Amino acid sequence: MKQGDKRLNRKLESSKLLPLVCVLSFFSGVRPGLLAQKMNESALILRIPRVEEVSARILTKTRPIAITVEGPADLKITTYLLFADTGKKVEKYSLVLESEEGEKFYNFETRLSRIRDTKGRRFGRARSIRTDVPPGTHHFRLHLFSAQKETVGVRFSVEKARWSEVIPTLCQGEVFILKRGERIRYFMTPAIVKVKGGSYKVSVRSLYEGEEGKESLWVVIDGLEKGFLVEESPGVKTDLGKKVSIVKAFYLDLPAGERKIEVKGKRKGLIKVYEKVK
Repeated sequence: MKQGDKRLNRKLESSKLLPLVCVLSFFSGVRPGLLAQKMNESALILRIPRVEEVSARILTKTRPIAITVEGPADLKITTYLLFADTGKKVEKYSLVLESEEGEKFYNFETRLSRIRDTKGRRFGRARSIRTDVPPGTHHFRLHLFSAQKETVGVRFSVEKARWSEVIPTLCQGEVFILKRGERIRYFMTPAIVKVKGGSYKVSVRSLYEGEEGKESLWVVIDGLEKGFLVEESPGVKTDLGKKVSIVKAFYLDLPAGERKIEVKGKRKGLIKVYEKVK
């Protein structure tokens, strides 16, 4: 675990990641359907057939699970703890999700359920992790950090993220960009947006008004500052014929309220803000 960053940089060798599989039998109703996912070749395609069984990959302390996900997307990881034969009705366990951004720890408490595998072993109620996957290809590795029995059944599902645009309540003007026949509205900063709280995506461009070339710009929102290096976007202009930079985007969680967004750089900054639809 201490060498997490190095492990992420290694090529994921499928021969080292071949999963074990268990089948969990549910006594309560389960919706039929396909759980689609984009993962590396060592992963299984998970299906929920009309018979009340699902397949799951086995996670142990010595056998982490590695997956690759294409974003933007929502990654859901559902886990089922194998209960030790101690008579306990409640157990605790901890997982670590490793990504390019670092490691996140998750502590769970689960109660013994009616879920069994084909050997008759009992599992706890499902406990889940949800994480936003930004655009591009991203690698994740799930580790079992601590558990009494040291075995967890794991299922993965990936859903396309849905976003709804948030219109600023105050800005310095509107700019329309022409791209592939579309007329896309951006807002000039500083701008004020009113948000409900949750996950947000901010797209940013620079507006060229004479001097061209590369430049550094910073987006400041709620004390968070994100820096980017941008250059002219070939073939993309405003409806008034002005050039703009390539688009850059980032994701963040915001509490409810009014938020000021400002783009700092040599040129005027343009933004679009999207709220993740739950």
